Amino acid sequence: MTKQSRVPVVARMIALGLATDETTARELIDRRLVLVQGAVVDNPLRLVALGDSIVVTESERFVSRGGFKLAAALEHFAISLTDRSVLDVGSSTGGFTDCALQAGAKIVYALDVGKTQLHERLRAHPQVVIVDEFNARGLGDSAMKASRGVPPVLEVIVVDVSFISVARLAEGLISSLAPDGDLVVLIKPQFEASKEEADRGAGIIASPEIRSRVVEEVKAAFALSGCDCLGVIESPITGASGNTEFLAHFRMRK
Repeated sequence: MTKQSRVPVVARMIALGLATDETTARELIDRRLVLVQGAVVDNPLRLVALGDSIVVTESERFVSRGGFKLAAALEHFAISLTDRSVLDVGSSTGGFTDCALQAGAKIVYALDVGKTQLHERLRAHPQVVIVDEFNARGLGDSAMKASRGVPPVLEVIVVDVSFISVARLAEGLISSLAPDGDLVVLIKPQFEASKEEADRGAGIIASPEIRSRVVEEVKAAFALSGCDCLGVIESPITGASGNTEFLAHFRMRK
């Protein structure tokens, strides 16, 4: 390459070790944390010169971008995880688990229907209990939970699931929540809307009306199972495909 060669800023960030992958680099740009020659970058397609100064104003805090989503909910809803037991439903790589640990959780049960997805740093963490190959639909089964070392109830439950409506998990989730516990649910409209609605946008739910409706449907499902919604915020980060997502905070009805 010549001195004047220009490359995509995302590729350059990865080459310089400022991000582990393209998804992380784009997330940092979306959050306006990347500076090129001292100016904020707002376009992941921007080209930069090899000699340009690139700075990330905040280090990569979590093993995956999901951590930033949960962090936003904890801050907005003023939820403390200090010395509390946490169940991470749909743990995957472990963004929520990582965030919970950094927020002071005493133990995190990382539950996922898949296996060996959790980041190696978390797999070796003494405060993480790995519960692989556990379908979240089984959370209402006390014997099944006990067989995998999951307590009957936990102080905090955080949820990030895909390819299933989280509304269908409401009863099991609530049965696993302590009476004074906190439940944080990531609502993904593409998995709550009808198949026809999702197919219409090739998996992207662009309609504000549909988004609003599915959020209300999720809230209603949890209300039927005895939980009140204390608030909903839009996630500061979109889903991997660009979908707008939402974070809802629930507590058991008194």
